[in-house]
Amino acid sequence: PAMEQFCFRKCVGEKRRNGGLDCNSGTENLQSLSGIGVCWVNYDKIALSIKAAIDRRPSDKGAYDDLFSLCRGWEAEDFAAAHALNKELIGMCAAQVRNGGKEAAHFYEIWRKGLLFEAPHNFDAFMTYIELDRKPEKRFYAPRRHYLKPMVQGFQDVLDGKLRLLTISMPKRAGKSQTGINFVNMISGKYPDNATLMEGTGDDLVKSFYNGCLEYLNTPNEYLYYDVFPEARLVQTNADNKTINLKSKSRFP
Repeated sequence: PAMEQFCFRKCVGEKRRNGGLDCNSGTENLQSLSGIGVCWVNYDKIALSIKAAIDRRPSDKGAYDDLFSLCRGWEAEDFAAAHALNKELIGMCAAQVRNGGKEAAHFYEIWRKGLLFEAPHNFDAFMTYIELDRKPEKRFYAPRRHYLKPMVQGFQDVLDGKLRLLTISMPKRAGKSQTGINFVNMISGKYPDNATLMEGTGDDLVKSFYNGCLEYLNTPNEYLYYDVFPEARLVQTNADNKTINLKSKSRFP
């Protein structure tokens, strides 16, 4: 990765030497190519250094920025570790927002960036993020999250390949269909070149699914779907067949 992302401030002990980089809390200066310093990054060690700095100064907003930059750079090398750390960061920023103070707005923005980083891969984060610009009283997921979370985790297990079949039994009006619509939209945005099928009993129910999906995809709207999946743009619909195409048109559902 480009090391300019990881030349952290004093909280990770940055040093520059002989045209290369030597960050003493986690990188080793290997060589210089065309005047560009090349470093091997020990992400674990840098993460520990930044978290230690946060422990010492919990209100140091720059350290949280550094930690988020580290997560983004780490993702290509170790996806699981990067996203585990990002989830920690989301929790830490949420705590700072709850504490208030003059930097609360900045911590909210880091929290929001962390949530967006998570949203293409985590259904709970996706459900939360896409409604952030809606008025709280108009949001579907946030006020119901306390009882929808087990169902959302079930969908996550399907997405992660841990489950091949998920069956849900809940009372009417509990949010099953709306959560299913969100899951179909998520996997359609994540894999826009693949086919996704949503079924229902009766034409009216299927039509409600179709319109429910389009509510997030038609623009302008209040949802942040295209922040999460910018390449999965709506390009074609067919109300008769109730088909939706993202990214590219197709003759076949």
